[in-house]
Amino acid sequence: MLGSDLLVLKAECERALVRALEDGKAHGYTDEWCTWLSADDHLAHAYTHLQGARGSTQPDRLMHLQHALCRVAMALVRDDVPNCARGEN
Repeated sequence: MLGSDLLVLKAECERALVRALEDGKAHGYTDEWCTWLSADDHLAHAYTHLQGARGSTQPDRLMHLQHALCRVAMALVRDDVPNCARGEN
């Protein structure tokens, strides 16, 4: 069972992922992120967002952190889900 702090963290991460995916969709990105970028590409994008977050103020800082989290999650799925690389998910 997760403690209350971890439940808050989990909920915030889920909200951040949803916001970042919605932002991506609004900018024309498709749901095909699993096939057209490697895990290393996603990590490079995450790093760019982390650099953007440094020294930024709200709301830009929050946006960059949300997008970095999303890119790390995409890299994790890209590497760990067997059918992801073949676009079968």
